[in-house]
Amino acid sequence: MKVVAYSFSFVLLFLLSSCSLLLSDAERQVLGQWKQVTLVSKNYMEFGADHSVTNYIQVNIPMGGKALMVARGSWSLENEELRIQYKGTPEIATEGSAKTIEKAIELIAPELNMEALEDQEVSFSCTGQKNDKLQLDGVGWKPASSSEIQEMEQFRKEHSKKTEL
Repeated sequence: MKVVAYSFSFVLLFLLSSCSLLLSDAERQVLGQWKQVTLVSKNYMEFGADHSVTNYIQVNIPMGGKALMVARGSWSLENEELRIQYKGTPEIATEGSAKTIEKAIELIAPELNMEALEDQEVSFSCTGQKNDKLQLDGVGWKPASSSEIQEMEQFRKEHSKKTEL
């Protein structure tokens, strides 16, 4: 019985690790956790070897509080075009009232509502890494740490709301 369990564990581990072996050199440069930080926002993208992607956009609201939009989906890289296909409607997590949520939507995507963001596809020009930064549309994204991603997930879990705007 133990031999079967160990064999199954080994096969499962091998299959999971082989995902990254099937990636091109250009795709391996995209893998990982990346961030772009400004005075009012933090944007994190996490690219998995299984072609999953999670995008966290956290905005500091001038009136106080924070809002976080989390979108999940899949990614692909063809030539130098990085395509992201988000699945479903992004999740909103916020500190504060519904006004804070509305203000966050105005800052993140003023011309859109949440339904318009459902199943959205975006693309970037991706020229790989330069000076340890992922180059997307000519902008360098710095490596992010696992603790930064965990902080976003913790905020999402503590403040997530299903809200109709």
